[in-house]
Amino acid sequence: MRYIVNLLEDIVEKCTDEYLKDAGVSVDSSVKYDIIVYTLNKLLPQYVVSARGKLHSIKNNENVQHIADIYHCIHEVYEVVQKRRGYSTRETLPIIPEDGLYCVYPEVMGTVFNGKSFMRLSRGTVSMLENEDLIAPYNGNFPNPYSISEKTSGRYMFRFKPRRVYTEALVMAVLTLRIESHGFEPHISHVKLPISPVQCTRSEVPGFTTHIVNDIYLTD
Repeated sequence: MRYIVNLLEDIVEKCTDEYLKDAGVSVDSSVKYDIIVYTLNKLLPQYVVSARGKLHSIKNNENVQHIADIYHCIHEVYEVVQKRRGYSTRETLPIIPEDGLYCVYPEVMGTVFNGKSFMRLSRGTVSMLENEDLIAPYNGNFPNPYSISEKTSGRYMFRFKPRRVYTEALVMAVLTLRIESHGFEPHISHVKLPISPVQCTRSEVPGFTTHIVNDIYLTD
């Protein structure tokens, strides 16, 4: 498998930290990452797959005008985020509370369809449980249960809070997926996820893989 990386990710994060520091602004991690994501979406990515490509791009990124353009973009995004979100209502990204082994669930994503029309479901509720209990969400931006709406076009996504474990043994998580929508029979299925515990350090923001669930068609 090729190793593909967008070099701008690290550069934009570094520039964002410096911009906020120079501006004397203190924001929580959610606001910071909003700024980084919106900025990256406005800039052309710089993907590389080789040492030669990385070194060439690093040279280009040392260009003063290029860095100035990134700062200008960050400033514009900062103004937009400040107006749209504010700081007091944002929820900080959870971090690892202590050093140790953690079971980091992958993000779970999927799509639900109307089994008659084969159109994406426009409304409904999707829940994920483990041992008959709702799995704790990563934070308020990833609710469980999740409400499907016309805006999300039948899609759902979950990100769960990492769970502390005390052994390196493989965890076979069996999650229950429950979908309910007016006019349809409730859907219940199971998602099996083999998870290898990972060593995390205190205050770390964990990385997440993604598990795609097969398309689901509801019947009445």
